[in-house]
Amino acid sequence: MPSYVVTGASKGLGYAFVKQLASDPANTVVGIVRDIAATEKKLKEDGIKNVKVYKADITDLPALKTAAADIQATVGGIDYLIANAAFVSGVTSLRNLSDFTESPEVLHKDLMDSFSINVVGLVNTVNAFIGGVRKGQIKKVIAITSGMGDIGFVNELELDIAPSYAISKAGVNMALAKYSAIYKQEGILFLGICPGSVNTDALNASNLDEEDLKRLQVVGAKTIAYSPHFKGPASAEDAAKRVLAIVEKSKLEDGKAGTAVSQTGVRLRPARAQDLPDIAGLIAQAMLEDELYTWLCPGRYEHYADFRNAFLRRLKKRFVTVGYVMVVAVEHSGDGEKIRGYSVWERLGAGADAEQWQRKNNGWWHALERTLLDIEDRYLSLVSPDRSVDSSSLQHYRKTTAVATFPFPAFPELWYLGQLAVDPAHQRRGIGRQLVEWGLQQAQREHVCVGLEAGSKGAGLYEKIGFQLVNTKELTQGVTIRAMLYTISVPMAA
Repeated sequence: MPSYVVTGASKGLGYAFVKQLASDPANTVVGIVRDIAATEKKLKEDGIKNVKVYKADITDLPALKTAAADIQATVGGIDYLIANAAFVSGVTSLRNLSDFTESPEVLHKDLMDSFSINVVGLVNTVNAFIGGVRKGQIKKVIAITSGMGDIGFVNELELDIAPSYAISKAGVNMALAKYSAIYKQEGILFLGICPGSVNTDALNASNLDEEDLKRLQVVGAKTIAYSPHFKGPASAEDAAKRVLAIVEKSKLEDGKAGTAVSQTGVRLRPARAQDLPDIAGLIAQAMLEDELYTWLCPGRYEHYADFRNAFLRRLKKRFVTVGYVMVVAVEHSGDGEKIRGYSVWERLGAGADAEQWQRKNNGWWHALERTLLDIEDRYLSLVSPDRSVDSSSLQHYRKTTAVATFPFPAFPELWYLGQLAVDPAHQRRGIGRQLVEWGLQQAQREHVCVGLEAGSKGAGLYEKIGFQLVNTKELTQGVTIRAMLYTISVPMAA
């Protein structure tokens, strides 16, 4: 019979939390709100009976302490404290810091209000309820945070808007880390979760002027470029469901205590040069028991370093080769960002869309780097050959699976999935599907098909996603590769 306390429970995401939690009669659900009458009326209209509501503002520490004492007297220990209440400024949401050079007092007030509510309000909430959490069985403190408070995310997308909100959410993330340092040894998990873009009343497009709408469109375009599967703000109900799923499965042992994670747990981003050694290690681990590499690399265990280094050399080449796009799935852990999955895509074709992707690595310096890598490869093959691989098997594989002849000669314009790998310790979490869907989104926009080759282990995932078998090729006894195609419908001309 777990107990939940949710702040900011009167509307939006907070109300969606209590509504979903109350759907299980075994849960004890408590909402902290500023307007009890309005919230109770809403609960009654929705037929929700097992939610107890207390009045308190998160900036009012005495009121929070009173509510906490009453709740502990009634409920006892608190298993989950969900700090959802927050302030989203209407003054700076679509402005940047330089917009206030002529009105510094406006910016100052907005910064102070945002910090007071979002950061000090969180500290008040934790300090008021931590006694109840310490008496709980599950001991989880969850704060709803934002990617806007993630320095890496802001830098990558070059997001200059909402400075007050972003700065305050960065403060929230640091507060969580500080609390985790205090209470981790007591078994209390402090975790920030970003719910993603949620359709609430915080930013009503009908109230925006032309300049605001333009800025919103720019942010939307950056978001789609960063996360192609983004289809607009989620409903509060859907966002709450995703967040609660992460709340339920998160544990201290995961190494995420005191950090902030996204609503999916992982996010996709382009691979960087500094990622390549980690990606090589991930691929090597993921492919140790793969049927194809069992045949190609019989010495992979005895000469594991060679096995891994072969992937690293290939990654370096692909990173600077025309038409290749590398995507990684990353997750924040206790000691920073970790790569959990990897995919490499090749955009084949000569059309305008293909040319745009192929421009990426088409500079003279890329050509020079490719030449130098070729020289390095030849040198290493002479002085330090890959002892994990069987050369005759490798030659046979290359000849059999040349993409120009097998398996997709009928599709000159194609997104081709060259490799997909997920850290074995993080498989069956949907990471592989998420990486595949990145390519499907590109293909949908460009109206081209998606092709890949799969072994028996991977074919099941691709079939579930919607790929169809178009050809097979037996490389040797027990090793068959399957050419699979995801067909994109092409719109008819008007």
